[in-house]
Amino acid sequence: MLKENLLSSWQKPLLIFTGVFSLVLGLIAVIGWHTHNLTLIKVHPSLAAMEYNTALSFILSGIGLLAAAFGLPIFATASGIMIAIIGSLTLLQYIVIDLNIDQLLMKHTISETMRYPGRMAPNTALSFILTGMALFLMRRRWTSNAPNFISGCIGSIITTFGAIPILGYITGFTGIYIWESFLGIGMVLHTAVGFTIIGLSTLVFAWRQGQLKKTDLPQWFPVAAGLSVIAVTVSLWQALVVQEYIHVEKLVREKTLGISDAIKDSLELRIQSLIRMANRLGTTEKTSKKGWEYDARLYIEHFAGFHAIEVIQPALHRHWIISQENGNVANNYFELNKRQQEMFNMMKAQQDIYFSGPRDVAQGIRGFSVSVPIVYKNKLKGFVVGTFISKDLFDSMIHKNIIEGNSFAVVKEKDEIYRSNNDRHIEVELGQEIEFNQYGAIWRVRVWPKQGHSAEMSSSLPLAALVTGAIISFILAFAVYFAQTARNKERDIAQVNQRLNKEIKERKLIEDEIRKYQEHLEELVETRTAELKSVNKQLQWEISVRKEAEEAVAKHAIDLERSNTELEQFAYVASHDLQEPLRIVGGYVQLLARRYKGKLDRDADEFISYVVDGVNRMQTLINDLLTYSRVGSRNKVLAEVSCGQIFNRTLANLKVLIDERRSVVTHDPLPLIIADATQLEEVLMNLISNAIKYNQETPPCVHVSAVERDHEWLFSVRDNGIGIDPKYHDRIFIIFQRLHGKSEYSGTGIGLAICKKIVENHGGRIWVESEERKGSTFYFTIPQRREK
Repeated sequence: MLKENLLSSWQKPLLIFTGVFSLVLGLIAVIGWHTHNLTLIKVHPSLAAMEYNTALSFILSGIGLLAAAFGLPIFATASGIMIAIIGSLTLLQYIVIDLNIDQLLMKHTISETMRYPGRMAPNTALSFILTGMALFLMRRRWTSNAPNFISGCIGSIITTFGAIPILGYITGFTGIYIWESFLGIGMVLHTAVGFTIIGLSTLVFAWRQGQLKKTDLPQWFPVAAGLSVIAVTVSLWQALVVQEYIHVEKLVREKTLGISDAIKDSLELRIQSLIRMANRLGTTEKTSKKGWEYDARLYIEHFAGFHAIEVIQPALHRHWIISQENGNVANNYFELNKRQQEMFNMMKAQQDIYFSGPRDVAQGIRGFSVSVPIVYKNKLKGFVVGTFISKDLFDSMIHKNIIEGNSFAVVKEKDEIYRSNNDRHIEVELGQEIEFNQYGAIWRVRVWPKQGHSAEMSSSLPLAALVTGAIISFILAFAVYFAQTARNKERDIAQVNQRLNKEIKERKLIEDEIRKYQEHLEELVETRTAELKSVNKQLQWEISVRKEAEEAVAKHAIDLERSNTELEQFAYVASHDLQEPLRIVGGYVQLLARRYKGKLDRDADEFISYVVDGVNRMQTLINDLLTYSRVGSRNKVLAEVSCGQIFNRTLANLKVLIDERRSVVTHDPLPLIIADATQLEEVLMNLISNAIKYNQETPPCVHVSAVERDHEWLFSVRDNGIGIDPKYHDRIFIIFQRLHGKSEYSGTGIGLAICKKIVENHGGRIWVESEERKGSTFYFTIPQRREK
């Protein structure tokens, strides 16, 4: 965790400073939005406003940095994730679809002319995504170098994205912090300052974390240098794209102005011709139809776009008409739609010029009409109506040198009169519009470059700058890498040279010492050679003596084996020979006790009891000695035996003792092992009988268990008896060693010695764990064997 093993003495103050700065920066802007204080939002009136989502992200960044400083990685990670989500959703809105998160928490009321009100700039969103990643990587100390490598690269990019807008504000080069076509949506100055400080802190933090030595450059430094150049390149590329966009916009604006003037002038000429015709018709009571027709044909032939010129009577009957196709047309009722009738009625009252909306002037041909009132002596005499074909009219108005690869559309009021093509995408992105008023009608002319022409107006400089910057970044990264590698190798070589020089000096000293030792060794060799000759003679004598000793040992071993055999036979015979007179003495003493008990004096009875007890003890002692001698002398009969069955036989043999003391003897599941069943039964009988005998509790409790451990079986016999002082734990296994008098507890002191001899004869070991008055646990091991 950060609190435990990450922060050094300088890293914590660095994170605290950066966190407090980011938190204060965001809080100031948030307070400004809620109090509608532009000074808090903009810092300076000439600067752009920090958006609400940007301020909120700075607050989260400050919380995450402070959490990282005080060892709360969960809060640091949560803050980083939220910041990255806000930045990612904002970028997604620029690229795919509007998610309506820009004004989710706060309504943007500062500038209504923005294309995306309340939305942070794309480079701001990208910087917040990187900040979130940095907080995630900063939350703990990683065992690998990859997270620290990534953190260093992220810090360099954030620093670059923050420093470039500051440079743009200082130099006045706005395109460097406003990306591509998102005009008016750039990183604001105080946002750039915040990212610069966050980026530098992340960079310094990763720098110190990634240094193996104080003189080393971090491994990520070459990549970070290359990424910084790429970030500068992308910003420069965006600046050039914006300048290109502004240049194209200026050209299209100029073209729009020229086309708009041409359309306005051309319309004015045609309308003036209709006005002149209406004025001539209004100067006399009667007008010559032939003269009017001559003028109408002249206008139709001279001004392209005319479809027909008509004279309409006040009652809305067609009086005269001249058209391109039909020439003179007979009088008939002038058919009008409802809207045109309303407009003519209005013209009757106002006696003003009227432009109709788009309509079919012939089958499948769209156009519009201009109506000019004919006034004679302040009285409406009728209308001169000029009908135009939109395509012919506007195509004739714009010369090729004026349009020059551009498209345009003409809109009157809300009705589109004419469109040269349907390239809506370029129209929306690069189109420029000019509005003018002509005789009370609002006209809008919108111009945009055609697909091929827009590419011609753009230069290849942005792309060349992008490619050049990418190449330079790779070259710089490799140059820094090779320089870093060369520097490290140079340092390593210098260190190796120092070690070599030191080793050479040490080697010379060693060679001098060796030379001295060689001289001394030669002297020693001569002396030692003489000594060895003497020693060889001594060895030859010792070898001869040793051979004689080995022969004597072999002879002694044979004698010892014969002696042991004879001793065993003697022990067996002696025990039987001793048993016979003891049985006779015991029998007569018991007969004497039964016959004369109570007939002699008290001392005689006591003496007889002493003799009986002594005889019994002598028989028990002889039997135990015989058992002890047989343990090592007889060959073990090793076979697979059931420890459970041995346990049951032992309880059967001890039934009288168990019932007499009301003892409780239990056991865990006991295994099948390879052992001498008779001897193992002897061990269990001695241990269980001792556990019952040396026990003052009622009832005595004994528990037997066995566990498998390290290729052997560990048996334990646990009781609740009187316990054994730890200082006597080794003494109790020695033959005839008793801790209590005969009057306290019966026994010969041979039982545990027999157990020890049996266990060791099986290749195991036996010991006890006990304290006085806390019971005892006897342990013994039997090695695991495979049955042959």
